[in-house]
Amino acid sequence: MAEELSAALAAIVSAAGADQIMKPWLLKEGLTDVEDVALLCKNEADVEKRVVDLVQPAVDGLRNRIICIKVWTACRRVTDKETNVSSGLVKEDEEEAPLDKRIVTDLQSKWQARHRFPLASARLLVSTLYARRYREVNSQPPRYTILLPEAIRTQACVDKRKVQALVLEPGKPAYQSAIDNSNFADYYDLYVRVRADFSTIALVSLGNPDFWSLEDCEALVDRLHGWFYQRFGQGAALAPVSFYRAAYLLMVRYFVEEVQTHNHSLSYAAQQVSQYQHFFTSYNGGPASSTSFNSGSDTESQRRNQQALRDKELKELRAQSNAEYMEQPIFKRPKPQDRRDDRRDDRRGGGGGSGKRGGGRENGRRTRW
Repeated sequence: MAEELSAALAAIVSAAGADQIMKPWLLKEGLTDVEDVALLCKNEADVEKRVVDLVQPAVDGLRNRIICIKVWTACRRVTDKETNVSSGLVKEDEEEAPLDKRIVTDLQSKWQARHRFPLASARLLVSTLYARRYREVNSQPPRYTILLPEAIRTQACVDKRKVQALVLEPGKPAYQSAIDNSNFADYYDLYVRVRADFSTIALVSLGNPDFWSLEDCEALVDRLHGWFYQRFGQGAALAPVSFYRAAYLLMVRYFVEEVQTHNHSLSYAAQQVSQYQHFFTSYNGGPASSTSFNSGSDTESQRRNQQALRDKELKELRAQSNAEYMEQPIFKRPKPQDRRDDRRDDRRGGGGGSGKRGGGRENGRRTRW
C-alpha cells in the first residue's frame, strides 16, 4: 500500500469530491500518479467497466459514478496535454498556468486586511500574467522578467485580441501559437498597462514586502506619469508614444539586471532613479537609445505629423494674436518729431496777457511789452 497520492492526482481527486470514494481504492492498488489512472481506460465508455466496477462497493449511486468518470477524464486530459507538449504539438508556458482560486482569494483578503482597500480590475493583470508574476516573485531567489507593453492586458480589458498563427519548424509537426495583438493607443493606455503590472507585483509580494511593496509601486508610477506627459522643445510638444515605449523597455532591462544578476530587490532597483531617469527625459527627436525598440508603426508617424502641424498652427495663431493686440491705440506712442512741435507751440503762445511783463517769441527773439 502506497503512502500517499501524488500532488497532481490528490488535487484532481479532491476537486472532484472523490476523497471517500476513490482515494482508498487508489492507495490500495498503488495507483498514485495521474498517468496510472489515465491508462486504466482508452475512452470514457470503458470507465464504467474498468473503473466503476473495480471501485465497488463504494460506488453505489449515479452521483458517485459520475465522480469516478470526472476523475478519469481529468487525469486523461492532463496526460494528453503533457504528451502533446513533449512531442511539440502544443507549446505551453508553465509560468502562465492559472493559479488555484484559493491562492487568489487568500491574496486578495490579505491585501484588504493590510491596505484597507481592494485593487480594482484595471490595476490587475489577466490571470495568465498574474500567475507568471506570482511564480516569479515567490521563487527562490525572486525573479523578474520583461513584459512587452503590448503584451500586457488588465482584467478590465474585455477585448479578445489574440490571433492564432500556424508555426512551422524544421523537424517538428505544425502547431498553433497564440499571438497577442493588443497595441496601446496613447500615453494613458501605456501608463495604465505599466501601472497594472507593478500593482500586480505588489499584490503577489505580500509575503515578501522587501522585494516590492505598494509604496514602491505608487512612487514609481507617479514618476512615470510625470515623465509621460512632459513637453520638449520650444513648441512644448509631447514626445511620441514609441519614445516612451523604448524608454520603458530600457528601464525594465535595468531592473532585470539588478534583480537577476546582482540579486537586488526590485524595490532597490526602482529607488536608483538616476540610473533610468534619463531614458525618459533625453528626447531629442529620436528614440531613447537605439532604434531597436521603436515600433515604427504608421499610426505613430501619423500622430507625430499631426502633432507637428498643430504646434505650427498654434505658433502662428499666437504670433497673429500678439500683433493684433499691439496694434491697439493704447500702445501707439507719438513720434519724437510730434512731441517737439507740441512743445514749440506751447512756448510761442505761453506767458501772453495784459500785464506789464509778459513773455513770448517773435521772429525767434524774446520780446517784452
